[in-house]
Formats: sequence, C-alpha cells, structure tokens
Amino acid sequence: MSRTPSPRTSKPRRPVRRPSINLDLFRQDAAGELTVGLTAEMDEAAAKFFRIPESVTFADGDYRVIVPVSVLDVEKFDKGVTYAVSISVNNAGTENESSASIGSKYASVTLSASLTLNWVPCYVLKDFSKLLSTDLTDADYVVGPDGKPMLQGGVYTYTFWWEGEDDTVMLERAEGTNVFRLTNWGGGVNILFTINADKTILLTSQYVGEDYSDGTKVLVSDLPSTGVGTDVCTWDGDRTFTFPLVYLLEDGRWFGETCVETFVLNDGSASLE
Repeated sequence: MSRTPSPRTSKPRRPVRRPSINLDLFRQDAAGELTVGLTAEMDEAAAKFFRIPESVTFADGDYRVIVPVSVLDVEKFDKGVTYAVSISVNNAGTENESSASIGSKYASVTLSASLTLNWVPCYVLKDFSKLLSTDLTDADYVVGPDGKPMLQGGVYTYTFWWEGEDDTVMLERAEGTNVFRLTNWGGGVNILFTINADKTILLTSQYVGEDYSDGTKVLVSDLPSTGVGTDVCTWDGDRTFTFPLVYLLEDGRWFGETCVETFVLNDGSASLE
C-alpha cells in the first residue's frame, strides 16, 4: 500500500528561536579518537553573525560528531538575505567539505554535508539481530527466487505530515558504520539516522522533501535533538524501528504536536511464496 501524500494544513503554533544550528559530520572508521580542524569561509556580512569552532573531536567508537554553528544577533539579519558559510574539514584524510546556507525567518536555513560515506544496500537477514554487524557473509542472507540475496525493504507508517503506509522504502547503510538511511522516504528524499550500540537511534533535523504552504521547508527530527521531548527513537533488535518525531519548519516554527512513526523490515517471505 502506498502512502497518502496529503500534508496537514494546520498552522505552526509556537515559534522557536535557534541560538545555534548543528551540522552533522560523519567518518568512515570509528576506531580511535580523532580531532579534525575546521576552516570557515564566509563573506563580511555573514562573518558578523556566525561563529564556527576551529576543530571538533570524534570520540572513540563514534562515527558522528556535531559541529555547533553559533548564530549571533538574529534580529539584525537583513530581510530576505541568505548568508552562505562554507566549512572545510582540514585533516580528515580525504577531501571532505560541508556547507551551510543560513538565514533568518525571511530566508532559508539549509545545512548539508558532502562526506566520504560509501552507501551500500542492506539485504534481508535470516537473523535480524545481526543488522549492526560488519562481518556478514552470504550465509546470513535470505535468498530470493533468483538465488541472490534479497534487498531489504520495509513498510513505513506515516502519522503526521503524511498519513498511511509506504512499502517502497528501502534500507541502506554507510559501509563499515552504524549510519543508515531510508531511501524514497516522504517526499522522495533519503533520511539518515544512526543506530547506537544500545539500540537507541539518533535522527537529527532533515528536509522531508516538501514545503509548507508559505514556501518554508518542512523538517523532521527526533525529539531530544530539538528539545521538544525526551522520547528517543529505537530499534527493537529485530524488525521494528520506532520513531517518536517532530515535524517543524526550518525557520524554527513547529506544529505543537509530536508523533510516533514506525518502519518494519520485510522478512522476505512474501517474495518467496
């Protein structure tokens, strides 16, 4: 069954001010502590408003680190202006770059990171508890009628911006990491999330692929990352992902409600009948 792509039309109720914006950086190998230097390039107008740290440190075992972009004097932003900031990762061993296009309530807020993650398909496992393993063999996978491992899809259930079920979503993984993504999610975008060793999930603010009625981009995030709640996203160690989420606008407004959405992995049985 396909999702019903009918966005809600109720107006956001509470404006939220952002003293900082977080940019996610990932690395391919989580072994050891790693400090990387950051170089920010911006024009004189943007330099008045943004502060970028000189470096960030990945903790041993972590694939992800947050770069806090401090935003100063938001009330002095020029109306309708977007301020571009380019952040280069100096000593990551490969050519990694991040960029941020940041604005006021009159302009867009977009963060992106172009990093060296090698995305590979996930395949249906005989034992789903092995999802985080980096040492899988052909014997671990369910084989389809063609004799090949079956691509891992699932059913995503939307309960807020969209409502209904979508069985076209696929699961992919950044090779060698615990960073995953759902492809063809929502408005056709890829949604990234990190599964921690304790089976909690980190899903920070990302564009859903559609805009609000006034043209502002709609984002989705887990609750702790935005401060609107404490319920965390989780994986049950088997087939089910539970996502307590908040949908909000990129200028900080949100709808005053949270929701819970789910993704259930296919076990391959339907394709074998």
